[in-house]
Amino acid sequence: MILDNISRALKEQNWLAAAIEFVIVIFGVVIGFQVNAWNESRIEREQERKLIERLAVEVDGALSGKRDELAIESANVEALAAIRLLADSAEHVAFDDELCGSIDASHAVLWAPAQIPMLNEIGQTGALEKISEDGLRALIVGAISARDRARELVAFSRLTVNPLRETHPELLQARITEFDGRWPQTKHFCDWAGMHRDPLFQNLALENFFVRATLRILIQSEVETLEQLNEALKNARL
Repeated sequence: MILDNISRALKEQNWLAAAIEFVIVIFGVVIGFQVNAWNESRIEREQERKLIERLAVEVDGALSGKRDELAIESANVEALAAIRLLADSAEHVAFDDELCGSIDASHAVLWAPAQIPMLNEIGQTGALEKISEDGLRALIVGAISARDRARELVAFSRLTVNPLRETHPELLQARITEFDGRWPQTKHFCDWAGMHRDPLFQNLALENFFVRATLRILIQSEVETLEQLNEALKNARL
């Protein structure tokens, strides 16, 4: 219709009418592009909103778990701190069954990365580009990098800890006292005087303590990283 009008105006040399028809065509094309751009922007914003909502739920749950993990590891480290006294005294009041069990388990690095599948998806699919806020993108990248560094550190730490019951069975033993068919109850036996006389045992036990203290710092760093990301996700403009 418009092309017919333009053709007729040109034949009749009606330049004003032809110009008006040209303007109408150009205006229609521009409006079409604007509508498409608006629609694409709306779709991208919706994708970003869903991504942020999913990530926020996962980060909030992971943060709760990591806080619990930090509390447990902090208690373990505080208990193991009494190891330093082995070189000074064989009869210190802190040397009890609980400490004996802590020394036995001092090589158990039970760390696992925070369960946030969305971080894997974002890192593998390029979905990070859907996040419009620079600050939030930076925190997500930081969380992914921190998780990867933590994995490397923990993998190395697991190679450096010492299973003391295996290296010094004459000083540290564990026996099953009850078994209900699900989980055994154990009692640990420590030769405190023997540990006091054995500098090698003391050194290996201290190495385990330092590894666990480092692990606590690592978990604390994880908590702080997740707290920052969690706050940014809550404040994201959706």
